[in-house]
Amino acid sequence: MGCDQINKDDIATDKKQITYSTDIQMLAKLINLDELDVSEVNWATGMIDRGDSYLTDEFTNDWWLTALITLKSHQQVISLQENCKLLHILTELDDKLISNVSKTLTNNSTFISTVPMQVYDACRFKTDVLANGSLLIDSKTNKVFVELYVN
Repeated sequence: MGCDQINKDDIATDKKQITYSTDIQMLAKLINLDELDVSEVNWATGMIDRGDSYLTDEFTNDWWLTALITLKSHQQVISLQENCKLLHILTELDDKLISNVSKTLTNNSTFISTVPMQVYDACRFKTDVLANGSLLIDSKTNKVFVELYVN
């Protein structure tokens, strides 16, 4: 989906606001879910507060999206591990990766709170706008945890 198809009113524009959703169709407008067999999502989006330099009229400036996605196909989960580059292995929990938003979305799922943790590039889910990010994979439950951001 092109970024021109995203309605600015559908995205949190207040820099202190975080919007939570379980709407798969809306998430598919924001990140690449093409050809994935998704059974459930729990996601949040918001703007990164950059203080006085924050530009409220540019909705893509410092925008982030975090999602817990449950896939129906175990093979698709395995494919993510094979096709997305392993970025690093965390030996200690990282508060930037495992934020309060992350804990809320995953309901404190054990796969985001145990180390060592393999962190992959979120290659499969990126878009032109949300072009940066990371991915955690739990192949036991077919859940993937995606964090994407603009800058």
